[in-house]
Order: sequence, then C-alpha cells, then structure tokens
Amino acid sequence: MLKKEDFAAMTDLACVKTNTTIKELEKMTELANRWDFIGIYALPAHNEYIKQRLKADSSTFIGGAVGFPSGGISTAMKIRETRELIGFGCGEIDMVINQTWLKAGMEKEYTEDIAGVVKAAGGKIVKVIIEVGYLTDEEIYKASKLAAEAGASFIKTATGWPETGADFNNIKIIDRALSGTGCGIKAAGGIRDAETAVKMIELGATRFGCSLGSAEAIIESL
Repeated sequence: MLKKEDFAAMTDLACVKTNTTIKELEKMTELANRWDFIGIYALPAHNEYIKQRLKADSSTFIGGAVGFPSGGISTAMKIRETRELIGFGCGEIDMVINQTWLKAGMEKEYTEDIAGVVKAAGGKIVKVIIEVGYLTDEEIYKASKLAAEAGASFIKTATGWPETGADFNNIKIIDRALSGTGCGIKAAGGIRDAETAVKMIELGATRFGCSLGSAEAIIESL
C-alpha cells in the first residue's frame, strides 16, 4: 500500500504554467513544507520567491526548468539556463527535448542537445521531458532510448502544458526502451488519483510530477 510519505518522497510538485499565481506558489511551498515532497518546480523567475518560503530545515530541493515549455531554444541557450539554475542552487534539472530534431531524424542534434545539458548540470540529476502527447509510440520509444544514451537520469512524460501526459501505454513503452540502461521514469501529466499512481509504479515509474490539485487530492486519499 502506498503511504503518504512514500508518495511525497517520489513526487515533484509543479507550478510551471504561464498563468501560475503567487498564491499557487505559496501553496506549493506550504504543501512541500508539510509533507516533505522531494522537489518543487516553478518557472525560473520565481525560484527565489519559493526558496524564501521553504522551511529552514527543508529536505525539498528546488528544481530547474530548462527550455520550457517548447524545447525549441538553442542548445547553447539550454546550457546557459542550466548553468544559471545550478548556480542558483537547483538540485535537479528538468529539460524539454527538441521534438523537431527527433521527428526529422536528426539524431546527432537531438542527442547533443541533451548531452550538453547533462554536462552543464555537473553531475546533478537531469530529467528529460519528451512530451508524449505529440509523439507516436515509435517516437516515444526512440526519444527515450536516445535520451538515455545521451546521459539522462530520467525520462519524463510531459511538461504539464498539453492535455496529454502519462498513461499506462506510454509508461510501458518507455520502460521497454530503457531496459538495461539504469535510466528512470518520471510520470507526469494525468496522475490524478492514488490508484493511477500505484499502477504507474507497477509499470516502472519511480518519480511523479504533479500539479498542486492532483498532489493534494492524492496525499489526502492515502
């Protein structure tokens, strides 16, 4: 049975939308302070604000969002973003892939984009967001496999911006693509109840990304 503390220990809270409010950022830090969620994510402009609101002895890290939400900025810009976020003190990095390069078969550019961020992160965990809602099953497999080969620590399903995120089918595909690599799976987008979370764990997910509403509903139900 999934316990509240176990769910919190494997879940990143996220407020990374264009219309995220100050009240939502405050609520996110309050929830993290109460339950010790492993990580919290805001858009970079708000990192200092949430840092000031984490409790002094907090074990929660502030995550760095790179290339949000499109992934279409240059590799050089992603590297600069990563260095700035690591310099700020971010504990992990979540970066968005360049889907255009993936779909065009530009594997060199695709993998170098990821590898550049991994190197700039200096050993910190890098979670690579493939945005499953825009990919075929074959592309999900390829995106995951190539990202793992480029040094990703986790494959993450979605940014939370599109309607489509993690589901049982795409988690199975990612798990198959990552077989033997040591790369983990972060299921994000669509994790709205405890039953879904438990099933995702059974299928191979070891981290979650949740909005405030979903995370609060799940932890209250456990």
